[in-house]
Amino acid sequence: MAMATSVEVTVPGDVEHLASLRDCVETFCDQLGQLPNFTMAVMLSVDEAATNVVMHGYGQCVGDVQLQVSVVDGSLVVRLTDTAPPYDPTQAPTPDISAPIEDRAIGGLGIHLIRNNMDVVAHRITEAGGNELTLTKRLAAPQGA
Repeated sequence: MAMATSVEVTVPGDVEHLASLRDCVETFCDQLGQLPNFTMAVMLSVDEAATNVVMHGYGQCVGDVQLQVSVVDGSLVVRLTDTAPPYDPTQAPTPDISAPIEDRAIGGLGIHLIRNNMDVVAHRITEAGGNELTLTKRLAAPQGA
């Protein structure tokens, strides 16, 4: 059986369908022979990004979340595309995680986790006026290699 070099899935933009995105990432990383910590980092990043789209981008609106996962030049590249109003998470301020919890602003930790788990995080506004978030992580040597 040949291993896929990319996979794409589109789900409705609601929390009930986010597990499908996580499952897609997990299966793809497993097929690549990546270690569990690599897979979990990517899954967490995808989950945080997709949750932000559903909860903050779409809010009460309806829209889809498209996930594309591929291998490009020795890196796993994940693209999340939506039709929510434009928002560039790469411009979000870094939260002060050293401040006492009662002094911290609400939110921003998901983006912080994404930045810390991925090697490159990039955003662009699509031609349709939505968002494309690209998350890149260098592949580790396959298990058993």
